[in-house]
Amino acid sequence: MTLSMFKETDQIKANNSLNEYDLNMMQGATAMLQGDFKIAAQHYRNIANALDNLQSLKNERETLDQVVEAYKQIRHQGQKI
Repeated sequence: MTLSMFKETDQIKANNSLNEYDLNMMQGATAMLQGDFKIAAQHYRNIANALDNLQSLKNERETLDQVVEAYKQIRHQGQKI
C-alpha cells in the first residue's frame, strides 16, 4: 500500500494505523489458534478501528483533492471572462 493516498500531513498517522493493523492481525490469529477467542475478538475489533481510521484519512485526502480541483476550475473560468 502506498501512503500517497493520504494527505502528506496524515501519512505518519496512516502508517501508525497500518502498523496497528499488522500487529493486531498477528496477535489475533495467534490468540485464535490458541483458542483464546475473547482476546482474538478484541484484536479483530482493534483491526476494524484501524481500518476505520485509515478510511477517514483517505476520505480527507479525497475531499481535499476535490476542493483543489473545484478551485482550479473556478480560477480557470474566471480567466476566460
